[in-house]
Amino acid sequence: MRMSGLFLTGVLLVHAAADARAARTQVLSAADFDKLADGEPVTTSVVSTGAVVLAPAIQKLAAVDGGPVLALVCDPRGTCYAATGNPARVVAVDAAGKARTLLEPAEALVTALALDGKGGLFAATSPSGKVVRIELGSGKADTWWTPEAKQVWGLAWDGTALWAVTGDPGALYRVTEKDKAVRVGESALKEKLLRAVAALPGGKGVVVGGGRKGIIWQVDGKGVVFAHHDSALEEVTSLAVRADGTLAAGLVANEGKGEGNDALLAASDAGDDDDSTAADTKNSEVVIIYPSGDVRRVWRGKKDAAYAVAFDDAAGVYIGTGGRGRLYRADVDGRSVTLVGRVESARITAMARGPRGVVLGLSHASALAQLGSAAVKEGVYLGPVWDAERHARFGRLWARGDVPAGTRLSLQVRVGNTDEPDDTWSTWSAALPFPGGNPALARARFAQVKATLVGDGKGSPVLRELHLAWRGQNVPPTVTAIDVLAPGVRVEPMPSDDQKGRTFSVSARAFEDFELKPLQSPAPAEPAARAKQTYEAGWRTLTWHAADEDDDELRYGVDLLTEGGDKVLSLGSGLKDPFLSVEESRLRDGAYRVRVTAEDWPSNPPPEAARTELLSAVFTVDRTAPVLKVSVAGPAALRVEVEDLSPLVGVACGVDGGEPVPGLAADAVLDSPREVVTVTLPRPTRGKHFVSCRAEDAMGNVGRAVLDWDVP
Repeated sequence: MRMSGLFLTGVLLVHAAADARAARTQVLSAADFDKLADGEPVTTSVVSTGAVVLAPAIQKLAAVDGGPVLALVCDPRGTCYAATGNPARVVAVDAAGKARTLLEPAEALVTALALDGKGGLFAATSPSGKVVRIELGSGKADTWWTPEAKQVWGLAWDGTALWAVTGDPGALYRVTEKDKAVRVGESALKEKLLRAVAALPGGKGVVVGGGRKGIIWQVDGKGVVFAHHDSALEEVTSLAVRADGTLAAGLVANEGKGEGNDALLAASDAGDDDDSTAADTKNSEVVIIYPSGDVRRVWRGKKDAAYAVAFDDAAGVYIGTGGRGRLYRADVDGRSVTLVGRVESARITAMARGPRGVVLGLSHASALAQLGSAAVKEGVYLGPVWDAERHARFGRLWARGDVPAGTRLSLQVRVGNTDEPDDTWSTWSAALPFPGGNPALARARFAQVKATLVGDGKGSPVLRELHLAWRGQNVPPTVTAIDVLAPGVRVEPMPSDDQKGRTFSVSARAFEDFELKPLQSPAPAEPAARAKQTYEAGWRTLTWHAADEDDDELRYGVDLLTEGGDKVLSLGSGLKDPFLSVEESRLRDGAYRVRVTAEDWPSNPPPEAARTELLSAVFTVDRTAPVLKVSVAGPAALRVEVEDLSPLVGVACGVDGGEPVPGLAADAVLDSPREVVTVTLPRPTRGKHFVSCRAEDAMGNVGRAVLDWDVP
């Protein structure tokens, strides 16, 4: 916001203005990974270099008979097994997508699964805390182990035994045979909830994730516990281990609230297909723990919660999230992150590696989805909802990117006046071929762009930047105060300093003022005006405070009015500075007002330029000295009658050139243009004396009178 005012520092008066002249046409932009990822990649991906491309296909594999998918494992033949909650089920889905139900327990949730490699599948239920073994050949289910804990949150098979982590109390168990379990690491694993467990390769033990303190431990086959990482986030939601021992862990912030596993309980709320993020964390991360023991954060989410992690065939880890149903891929070395795409569900709550790639378990959709290797032929990207912060005219829409021969990229835009698109928004504009054009749009506050990408089966168009020009509805300037300074103060403008080199501390924000922005001039900012103040009798200075929400350049006009509002004369027009000094001697004594008009026409075309004005309080022009009448009021007292146009501020008398003695007003308060004042003096001696009296008014005018006093 451009602001103008007058500030006094010693003898220097400074006019403070905005750093840059107003750029009336502005641009809404998405031109890097973070900005593009704020949009919605419906069937597109946002790569780490800041580009939108066609996404790999994410196809629904099968619907499952149950509630949200809470756990998922796949065998080498391509059959995947899903655990659900509310209602609880264990469902097998073969490579062709055919589903069959294996278990329908009485409990509300099936929270964990593990294959034993011997034709058996372990399933953990809650809230009873029971582990069931299902014989996959016959489908027979048998209770394998019943712990003392209320919940079993994770299972892992290490080749010889089953490991289980529980909540309330939090404990780690190694189950070697049916109903034979040993608690491991009891003295070290002290949490109310242990959330996740994964087996290390080569029979080296397991890794365990806490659900209240965010600690990741390694436990070897002898029960020795070593803490790998203590996160600032509270809950380890998922663990994945690569063949070389590299570990990936998803963590979320749950602030230690609730009973049991907050993230999983939120995900198990079947509800409907509402994409509400209310139950999801707003702070999450994925860390990689290397075989060397080094730890690196490779992904962080503020709007997405990491519910599931799974390694790919290369040097990457997939991250399934809740909140917006997004799938990310992060390089294990932490160099880049790709927003792979999204699913038609609010949450990806489980993932597993199968022979054909990564399989996703969905919450609200109660289904499994397969991540393909080939890109879709046509994809849609919805940009972020842009807010112009006022009603605006929208202009040119354009993009930057690459469109190889045989591919296509087109743009559309819609506008509205609610912060989320709804039925009150406009329909999508006609499609504009790359790089864009000028769509016909109504005035509105919010806008959203849709990009449609079409490939040729070999390559994809690449969208790197989106821009939409807009011009806001002009907001009139404001004048908030007018001050009339004391008589004799004169202010004169001084030439502005030229732009000079300067020394500054380098930081992330140090270069913001110099960034080149679309449709904005790269010229240096207009320097603030400078002024000097002097004292000269007969001058009067007017100053005002003005502001413009649009940062428009302003011009001022100043008129002198009578107390009743009739114009006397124009004192100035087209002024750039928020002050004006005038020769008061040009004016007759009397009461006046000042009208200041602010106009923004230098930044707006005539039909849209606006103006505003403000009327000052009444002030007085008075160059006439007070008139005094002095008489003797007693043996040692004088009576001084004073009359003036302005309030009096002082009356004093002295005898025979001595120190003047202040007088006392009749009502004890000297505050009126007419006063009767008594001056009490030391009792004079007999004889003739010379008395001199003076009176001063609020305008600095001084009147004098003398008296010959013959004291008997």
